[in-house]
Amino acid sequence: MAPLGDVRGTGARHTGRMLVISHACLPSSHHDGCICQTVAGPALGVSSIDARVWTVPASATMPASVDARPRVVLVLAGSGKQRLAGAPQSFHAPCTLIVPALAEHEVVNTGALPLHLVVIAAHADTEEAPAA
Repeated sequence: MAPLGDVRGTGARHTGRMLVISHACLPSSHHDGCICQTVAGPALGVSSIDARVWTVPASATMPASVDARPRVVLVLAGSGKQRLAGAPQSFHAPCTLIVPALAEHEVVNTGALPLHLVVIAAHADTEEAPAA
């Protein structure tokens, strides 16, 4: 649950009940021509997950990444190619991409329109320790 009070300067007040945060109030960052916006995570009062909305322009590539956590990528619009551990896999919306933990992952927009994605991962602080 989020701390009570203002949530990351959005003017939204969290009272322990459901919270609605307009994405228009959240900052965006730019990575290799792509736009990323964190829409859920510890800074927004959600300690268990990180969620980011990505817009990948036509012919652009999201920065390659490797994460210790598995990720779920919701493809809302567009088409592309996922390079997972070096092997390309084509996709088009609507679909879900599953990225295993520690897998090298990259997404390329192969379509003529922007690719819209939501990337969700368990927050690092909430992961369970591996069984012995």
